[in-house]
Amino acid sequence: MSNLTLPVIETSSIKGYGSIEAQNLIEDNSKLATNWETFLSICCILMGTGVLQLPAALKEGGWAGFFYIFLTGLMSNYAGMLTVRCLYTKEGERLSTFSDMGFYLYGNLGKQTIQVFKVLSMLGAGSIFILLASINLDQLFSDIFGWKPHFLFWIIVSSIIALIPMILFKEIHESPLITFFGTFTTIFVIVIASSISILVWMKPDFEYPPSSAFKLSGLPISFSSICFAFGGNLLYPDIEKGMKTPQSFDKVLTYSSFVVTIFYAIMAFAGYLAFGDNVLSPVLLSFNPNFFVNAAYLLITAHVLLTAPLLFISISGDMEKDMSSETEMKPFYRHILRATLLFLSVGAALAFPDFEKLIALISSVTISLLSYAIPVFFYMKMYDGRISFGFSDSLLQYSTIFVGLFCFFVGTYLSSIDLLFGK
Repeated sequence: MSNLTLPVIETSSIKGYGSIEAQNLIEDNSKLATNWETFLSICCILMGTGVLQLPAALKEGGWAGFFYIFLTGLMSNYAGMLTVRCLYTKEGERLSTFSDMGFYLYGNLGKQTIQVFKVLSMLGAGSIFILLASINLDQLFSDIFGWKPHFLFWIIVSSIIALIPMILFKEIHESPLITFFGTFTTIFVIVIASSISILVWMKPDFEYPPSSAFKLSGLPISFSSICFAFGGNLLYPDIEKGMKTPQSFDKVLTYSSFVVTIFYAIMAFAGYLAFGDNVLSPVLLSFNPNFFVNAAYLLITAHVLLTAPLLFISISGDMEKDMSSETEMKPFYRHILRATLLFLSVGAALAFPDFEKLIALISSVTISLLSYAIPVFFYMKMYDGRISFGFSDSLLQYSTIFVGLFCFFVGTYLSSIDLLFGK
């Protein structure tokens, strides 16, 4: 453990909870979120654009990918629990963020490593949002108006829409309305996509498309794509801190993960059943145009263009603190920084305009570590000597680490090759 002193780290005055031996010491706070509200918040965090990739994840791994969804959901849930437990040090202090855990355990190197992967993750998500909005706008205007300009046009339009609030506002915080809208959009898409897929399957003249039971070569990319849909660990410290009864976090997270996993499984199963290896990503591209599909395109586009500025403002906010720790950054330089961050994400979307392959790469590089391997590594180091791990704990820990590292090394290599040289 680092010899750096604890006062350097921002901590909470709450003591005891999280130390395993004394999880009942924290008092209830009636002004904070109930378990039901926390359940909804976690569902909001988990259910996002990654769901559009799930049928294609089964295309990569075969029907075995259906099992991967449940396995990944289990490991994500376990790693989420460990993330929150790592907030509580043996000295009885509560750390505030994922980066603080890295600092507490490994000093500045640990903190900076987490921050680098966090920035890469959020820039990658920004690229996916811009690309997805552009794909949707292109499809909408083509279907409704028969107008199909060069794809670069929609990239530029989406980027300008995202940039405007980044320039106009110094800070933007996600409101409950935006959160609700995002969750409603995801559930709407799942219901529409699953229903249409089942209707396609039920047609009298339906012929089963080509599919596979198991594809070894596609296993890493399939796992990585599914991992992307479960990435939420970076936000769990704030979620747990805002609960009336933080002791209930593990239980609430488990319920949320279970519900989200079921939604994901339905979406993946229905899409792959109807279209097999012919399924496209995002999955809506597999359907013939109709009112409900166009409504889904419109809702998703609105959602990602509302959310994208939040990502870039969050990244720039952290960078501004590091670059101007004592004085506030001037607006001109802040605007340049934010525009540069957006430009980097747009550059990635332009260079690799393949939604399916871009998600696989970003997830392999960032989510596999941040949401799977690193939380377990941190937990094992922080609680070494404080508790003894049983066989089931050790099995789950090493399995989660293996999946995270496997997706990071093998998944990154294969998804990079596929993105650069694949068809």
